[in-house]
Amino acid sequence: KQWYQRRVAITAGMAEGFYQNHQDQPYNTLEDSICHLAFVTSIEFGKTEVHMKSLAAGPLIELPQCAVCLERMDESTTGMLTVLCNHTFHCECMSKCTTCPVCRFHAVPPEESSHSCMVCGNTEGLWLCLICGYVGCGRYEGGHARGHFERTNHTYSMDVEQRCVWDYVGDNYVHRLIQNKADGKLVAVQDQDGILEEKFESLTLEYSYLLTQQLESQREFFEKKLLFVEQEAMERIAIVEGEVQKVTQEKDKYKELYEQSEIERKRLEKKGEEERRRFEKRIDLLSNKFNTLSKELSEEVELNKCLQ
Repeated sequence: KQWYQRRVAITAGMAEGFYQNHQDQPYNTLEDSICHLAFVTSIEFGKTEVHMKSLAAGPLIELPQCAVCLERMDESTTGMLTVLCNHTFHCECMSKCTTCPVCRFHAVPPEESSHSCMVCGNTEGLWLCLICGYVGCGRYEGGHARGHFERTNHTYSMDVEQRCVWDYVGDNYVHRLIQNKADGKLVAVQDQDGILEEKFESLTLEYSYLLTQQLESQREFFEKKLLFVEQEAMERIAIVEGEVQKVTQEKDKYKELYEQSEIERKRLEKKGEEERRRFEKRIDLLSNKFNTLSKELSEEVELNKCLQ
C-alpha cells in the first residue's frame, strides 16, 4: 500500500476559532461526552526507520480502556475513577452506574437498616427473635437480645444482616430446625446416625412402594386405554368393511344394468337400421309410382288438348 500525506496551512486565527467553537462542547446530541482540545507548539517529522527505533528504545505504556464507552482513559484529559473492586472507568461513565460494569460489585454502599434495638436504640449488631419478633442488640453491643432470651426463654434468634439463626441453649448456629411434638417449640435436629439411617431406609422403602404402586396403576390405565382403542379400531374396521361390501354389491348391480342396457341399445340400433331400410325402400317405390302417375297425367293432358 502507498500512503499519501496531505498538508493544510492553518493560521493562528483559524486554530483559535476552532478552539473557541469546539472546546467543552459535546460531540453530538446522542452522547454526553465532551470534547477537550489542547494547543500543540510544534510537530516534527522524521524518517520511518528512525522514528520506529526511537519508539522501541523508549518505554511504551498502553493507556487503559474504559469498559463502558470503550475509549482510552488519559488522566490529563479525562477524569478516572477506581471503585472498590479495583476496576477503573471514566468519571462520567461511572456516574451513570450503581454497580461495577465488569464484576457487578455494588459500588454504592447499601442503605442503612431501619431497625433498631428496642431498649437502647442501637442500629448495629441487631438480632431478631424468631418466636415473638423482638429486636435487640448483640452481646458485643448491649446484650439486650440475650437478655430477652434469659427473660422469655425464646431460644432462637436471627442476625438481621447475615440472616443466620443462633441457638442460645446450644451456643452455636443452627442449620436445621424441627418442631418439638411435646411443647411445639423449634428445636435443632440431633445428628443421631442410627435414627437418621433408619428413617432414611423407611423413607426409601415407602418411596419405592409408592413409586411401584403408581407405576402399576399407570400400567393398568394405559392397558385399558390401549384395549379401548383397539376395540374402537376394530369396530370402525368392521363398519368400513360393511360399507365396502355394500358398495361392491351396488357396483355389480349397476354393472349388470349397464350390460343389459348395452344389449338393448344394440337391439334397438339393429331394429332402427331395418326400419330405416324398409322406409327407404317404400319411399323409392312411392317415388317411382309418383313419377309414373305424373307422366300419365301429362300425357292425358296433351291428349285432351289434341281432341279439342
